[in-house]
Amino acid sequence: MTKQKGAFGAKLNRAVVKFSNNLIIKTVANGMMLTLPITIVGSLLMVIQMIPNLPEIISRACTMGTTVTSSFIAVYILLGMSYALAKEIKSDVPASMILSLASFFIVTPITDFDTGGDKPIQAIQLGYLGSKGIFVAMITAIVITWSFAKLSDKKITFKMPESVPPFIAKTFAA
Repeated sequence: MTKQKGAFGAKLNRAVVKFSNNLIIKTVANGMMLTLPITIVGSLLMVIQMIPNLPEIISRACTMGTTVTSSFIAVYILLGMSYALAKEIKSDVPASMILSLASFFIVTPITDFDTGGDKPIQAIQLGYLGSKGIFVAMITAIVITWSFAKLSDKKITFKMPESVPPFIAKTFAA
């Protein structure tokens, strides 16, 4: 019986190690860990906000802090996962993060808001930048960062004229 448990434990251990070394799993885990400080700050601000007889200015500051941390959690996760994946596959980290963020904003729905004026205002709902957009942010971070790295590795680039400054030309290098 003990020998069977040992064999099962060894097989289970190999499977868990293989699972945890998967690139996507490591990206999700490391990207989520990067958002932990923001989540903790938001939670602490929410706890402080619940204190009775708190001065109005402190209550408003805590409300604003909680809103900024929770309403933009998808953006923080996107940036964290893009950073983690780019670092893991040794790609250009800042460019990967910016491309992922821009791509996320491209795929995020734009809504018309009626302001009572002649024309409605078009904007992104905060909900899509918060909890509603987390899975889209995760998929966008992985797909865009990985695609950018593969295109960079294959040297698929835009050739810029010599008159373009090197920093700008590097942006178009992938």
